[in-house]
Amino acid sequence: MSLTRKPDDILISVIVCTFNRADMLVECINSILDQSHRNIELILIDDASEDATPEVAAQFMKQDFRVKYPRNKKNLRVAASSNVGFSKSDGDYICLCGDDDIWVDKEKLSKQINLFCASAGKPDEKLALVSTYWIEKSGQKSDFKSPEVPKNKFKHLLKKNGLICGSSVMISRESWSAVDGFDERFRRGTDSELFRSILF
Repeated sequence: MSLTRKPDDILISVIVCTFNRADMLVECINSILDQSHRNIELILIDDASEDATPEVAAQFMKQDFRVKYPRNKKNLRVAASSNVGFSKSDGDYICLCGDDDIWVDKEKLSKQINLFCASAGKPDEKLALVSTYWIEKSGQKSDFKSPEVPKNKFKHLLKKNGLICGSSVMISRESWSAVDGFDERFRRGTDSELFRSILF
C-alpha cells in the first residue's frame, strides 16, 4: 500500500475477539473508540457468547457507526475468530485487542501509524509495538513491559511465547495476508505464532 496519504486518512481495523466477558467489554471498547486516531473500525467478534455480550454490542453500534459485530454461530476459539475478524475488515493496518485489555494511551494508534509512515519503503517494518502493563483483579499494577529487541531476536522469539503482548501490536495488512493470518491448529500461543510467521 502507499503511505503517501496523511496518517489521519489511513483506516485501521481493530479486532476484538470475545467470549462471555460482557462485564469487561465496555471499558475495552471505550478505550478503543476514544483513540485520537479517529479513522478506525472496531470489529467485535462474538465467539458464541452466552451472556449479555449481544446487548453490549448493540448499544455501542447505536452510538458509533465504526463498530461492527459479527457473531459466530458456534465457538471457534480465538485463532479462527481473529481470522473471521480480518475477513470482515477493510483497514490498511490491523490491531488486536483482548476483551480483557484496555488501551490507556489515547495516542497508541497515532504513534504506531506514524511509525509506519516514517518507515515507508522499508520492507522489514512489519510490526509496530507499544509498552504494556498488567492490572490484576486486586488492582495491583505491574511495571511497564517495554518492547525491547534482544541481541539474538530470532532465538529469543523462537524460544517461547508471550514475549510480545498481542494487544500492543499493529500489523500491516500485507504482512497478515502473506502468512494467511492465524494458524487455527494452535489453541495456545496463537498470537506468538502469528508474530513469528510474520517476522521470519
